[in-house]
Amino acid sequence: MQELAEAGGRIVKTGSGPELEKWPYRVAAARRFGRIPETKELYEGWCRGGYEIKLVDIPAWRLAALKPPDSRST
Repeated sequence: MQELAEAGGRIVKTGSGPELEKWPYRVAAARRFGRIPETKELYEGWCRGGYEIKLVDIPAWRLAALKPPDSRST
């Protein structure tokens, strides 16, 4: 996560073989063990240059707390 933050939120891992193939598992482990900040989302996938990993802000509307409906209005 530190490398991703220092790179501005996007890195592309290049190369071949087992080292490159480990990245999907590393991303899954970061999600599973809560390594992603609460206000961020991690996107990842294969791209032309290798394996792309992006850390992006969650839109504010998805973080907003919803009020329960007023029961008196029915």
